[in-house]
Amino acid sequence: MNVDTLTLLLRTYPELIDDLVTAIVGGVVNEPIPFDVKQTRYALSQTAAEVRSIKGTIADPDGKPLPQVYVFQPNVDYTFSASDSTVAWLPKGQQPFDETTFYVDYFRPNTPNAQSPLTDINVGSVTRTLAEAIGREIATVFQQIYNAYLAGFVDTAQGKSLDYVVSILGVVRQGAEYATGLATFLRDPAVDGAITIPDLTQVAAADRTVFETTELRTLQRGQQRLDVPIRATGAAKGPLGVWQQERSSRSKRRSPGSPGSRTLTRPCSARRPKPTTSSGPGQRRHSRE
Repeated sequence: MNVDTLTLLLRTYPELIDDLVTAIVGGVVNEPIPFDVKQTRYALSQTAAEVRSIKGTIADPDGKPLPQVYVFQPNVDYTFSASDSTVAWLPKGQQPFDETTFYVDYFRPNTPNAQSPLTDINVGSVTRTLAEAIGREIATVFQQIYNAYLAGFVDTAQGKSLDYVVSILGVVRQGAEYATGLATFLRDPAVDGAITIPDLTQVAAADRTVFETTELRTLQRGQQRLDVPIRATGAAKGPLGVWQQERSSRSKRRSPGSPGSRTLTRPCSARRPKPTTSSGPGQRRHSRE
């Protein structure tokens, strides 16, 4: 938990591995240092031979702190001086968000208090392999904790967690009660030019289940077919709007009021409606399988 912003920061797997291997070889992990935009140089609490990494919080384009941990780049964002064990932020580099805390991992010199029997942390070494195995489990637990944290807010909660959060205000989620799908419009060869299909255009399935288009679409000149999203109307609410395979049939008929058009019904999935009809001069439609 970041005490400055009261926000749980998301830690990634590479960051956790870096902290683990630094601690294994006797280094200092996550030494907190408050950042002040008016100050450029910061002294470490102990003598350091090398800085392993520096992590902290940065601002987004709107000037607000990002929830992710940012890893600063050496010699780009900051420089380290081994003579006095200080870190200096570069003026043209990325700097931490003002009045937040950045965290430094560093190695201490080879003194009796800093010595460790484990020294090889290169990729492929036994020490590194064991650290990566442990780090993966820690990263998984950390992600679960972070998901639980997000579940407590309306803006980030999902699924059942969102239902629990809004239940405090007496709000109940509205279920998906209307079946949705796609209708394919085919151009009548005798009609030229662009054909506009308005939204809320009603279409019907072979069993006369009524659907309506949900978006305005245009069949451009030379375009032979166009898929338009549809959904069941109020009369076909709930299971009535699902045009199931056993209710479908193969038939041809001329749609009234649509010269030169026809309706072709084909077997379709029970998961979504598959209406087929025609609407307007120069248009004909069939269902998608």
